[in-house]
Amino acid sequence: MLELHYEYPTEIVARLRSEIEDDSLESFCLELGIDLLVLFGSACTDAHSAGDSDLAYSVDFSRPKEDRPNLLDVATAFYVRYGVDAGDTMDFMNSAYCYDDFGYRGFT
Repeated sequence: MLELHYEYPTEIVARLRSEIEDDSLESFCLELGIDLLVLFGSACTDAHSAGDSDLAYSVDFSRPKEDRPNLLDVATAFYVRYGVDAGDTMDFMNSAYCYDDFGYRGFT
């Protein structure tokens, strides 16, 4: 059985930056079938006061459809790697571009 843990947004952002530097994040994403990963929301601008980390991704569409990860696959992989309920994971293809009351442009 996998042991799950929780990481705070500051820890997740620090890990993401570290994993960009050592290329382990790229390897993880490629293995999973993700070709674009974006950190957005409050953790991107001020991780210390953020309640969670928001990650959006796009799958590698060069893969056959049956080999592409679905949202559950991706969310599970990120939860195991970074902690249960540590953030929100969202598929770009199932998102809508929007503005909120503060003029923030993003995906929901």
